[in-house]
Amino acid sequence: MKTNTILLARILLKGSGNASESKRKWILWIILGVAFLPMIAQLGFFTSISYDVLKNMKIETLIPAIILALTSFVVFFFGIFYILNTYYFTKDIESLLPLPLRPFEIIGAKFIVVTIYEYLTEIVVLAPVLLVYGVKSGGGILYYLYAAVIFLTLPVIPLVISSLIIMPLMRFTGLIKNKDRFRYFASIIAIGIGVGVQFGVRRFVDGNLDQGRLESTLAQLERNVSTVTSFFPSAKYAAMSLIRSVDVAGIINMLLFLGLTAIILIVFLYLSQILYFKGVMGISETGSKRRAMSNMELKRATEKRPVAFTYFLKEIRIILRTPPYFINCILGNFIWPVIILISSFSNSNNGMSLEQLGSIIRQNGDNGLILAIGFAFSVFLSSSNSVTSTAISREGQNMYFNKYIPLGYDKQILMKVMSGVAVGVFGVSITLIFMCYMIKLSIYTVTLMFVVGLIGIIFSSFTGIVFDLINPKLNWDNEQKAVKQNFNVLFNMLAGIIFAGAFIALIFVTGLNLLQTFIASILIFGTFIALLYYLVSTIGVKLLKRIEG
Repeated sequence: MKTNTILLARILLKGSGNASESKRKWILWIILGVAFLPMIAQLGFFTSISYDVLKNMKIETLIPAIILALTSFVVFFFGIFYILNTYYFTKDIESLLPLPLRPFEIIGAKFIVVTIYEYLTEIVVLAPVLLVYGVKSGGGILYYLYAAVIFLTLPVIPLVISSLIIMPLMRFTGLIKNKDRFRYFASIIAIGIGVGVQFGVRRFVDGNLDQGRLESTLAQLERNVSTVTSFFPSAKYAAMSLIRSVDVAGIINMLLFLGLTAIILIVFLYLSQILYFKGVMGISETGSKRRAMSNMELKRATEKRPVAFTYFLKEIRIILRTPPYFINCILGNFIWPVIILISSFSNSNNGMSLEQLGSIIRQNGDNGLILAIGFAFSVFLSSSNSVTSTAISREGQNMYFNKYIPLGYDKQILMKVMSGVAVGVFGVSITLIFMCYMIKLSIYTVTLMFVVGLIGIIFSSFTGIVFDLINPKLNWDNEQKAVKQNFNVLFNMLAGIIFAGAFIALIFVTGLNLLQTFIASILIFGTFIALLYYLVSTIGVKLLKRIEG
C-alpha cells in the first residue's frame, strides 16, 4: 500500500511535463521565490515588532498560537479548491480508476500532492513567523526541531477537514456533478468571503486602534488561548509545544499533536475507502440541456461571419464558459471597484476617503501624474487578467486545431491579442465609470484616461502574447494549471510594473501636464506597440509554427 501510494504521488507530482519544461523549472521557481521575498521579509519584520510590543505586555506567546491557527484556516480554505481539482476534476481520474488501486491509495497519493502544494503557502505565511519568533525568544535546538515537524504536518488536519466536507457532498448529492456550475458558484462565494474578511478585519482594526481597547482584546486572548485555536485543536498542541519547547510539556504537547494528526489521517483514509469511488464515478461527464431551436436562432447560429471575427468570438466564449478561465481572466476585473468601495467605507476614520481623493484630483486637474497613474492601473489590470499571457497555453492538447483552420497564424495571434484587449477595456471601463461616479471626475479627464488606458491595455496584451509564444504551457491535465500555474502571467505582470513605474517616474521628473502626458503616452507606447506587432507578426508566427500540435 505504502509503495503504491508514494509511487503514485511521485507520478502525479511529475505530471505530464516534457523535458524542455523540466529544464526551465528551477529557474522559474527561483524567479517566483524572488517575487515573494518582499512579502516574506515584511511578515518577518512585522513579527519582530509585534514580539517586542507583546513582550512588554507579557503575552508574546500569542504569536505562535495565532499564526498556527491562521495558517490552518488558510490551508483549510484553499484546500477546498485544491481538493476539488486534485481529487475529482483532473483528467488522470479516467486513467487511475481502471488500475488495481484501492480508493485510499489513490486518495493517499492525491492527499500528498495537495499537502505539498500547501507547503508553498506555509513558506510564505508560517515560516518567517516561526523563524523570527524563534530568534527573538531565544529558542533552542528543540524549538527549531518542533517547528520543522509542525511545518511538515500542520496542513494534514485542515486538509482532512476540507476533504471530509467535499467527499460526502460528491458521494451523496448530485449538486456538484455539474462541475462547471459548481466552480462558478464556489469561486463567487470564495471571493465574497475574501472581500468580507477584508472588510471585517479593517473595521475591527479601526474600532480597536486605541491602546486601552487593544490591550483589553489581547489580554482576553491570552487568558484563553484555546479560543484562538478552537477550530483546529491540533494547532493548540502545536503552539504549546513551541511555547514550552524547553521542558517536558513541550514533548508531551508535540506527541499529542502528532498522535491526533495520525489518528485523524487514518480515519480519513478509512472513510475515503467508502466515499471516494462512488463520488468520482462519472465525474468527467457533463450535463446538457436539449431544446428546440427557433428559426431565428438557427439562422443566427448558422450565419456566415468573417473567419477572424469567428475566431475572436471563439476565444471570448471559451474564456466565459470555462470556470478557471472565467475566474482568473474575467472575474478579477470586478474585484478592484469593490476593493476601492470597501476601502472608502473602511477609511472613514483613518486614511484618505474617496471624497478627499476626488478633491485632490480636481485641484490638480492639469497634473500629468493623474494620467500616468491611470495608465499604470490599466497596465496592471490588463496584465493580471492573464488573457493573452495564457492564450497559447490554453489551447493545450487542442493546439493542432490552429494548424488546420483557414486563418493565418498572424491573424490568430492578433485575435488572441484582441480578446485580451476586449476583456481589459471592459474592466477599465467598469472602474472608470465607478470612479467617475464616486469622485466626480470631469468628462475631459475621464476621456483622456480611457484613451491612455486603452494604450496600456493594448501594450500589456501584446507583451502577454509574446511571453506565451516564447514559453507556452501546453501540457496540463486541468484548465486550472493552464492559468494558475503559468509563470507567463507573473512575467507579464512584472514587465507591466516595470514599464508603468518607469512611465510614472518620467512624468514625475519632467512635470508634464495632462495634455503633454497624453501625447507622451501615445508617442512612447504607440512606438512600443508597433514594434511588438511587428515582432509577433514575424518572429511570433515562426514560434507558433514550431509549437507541436
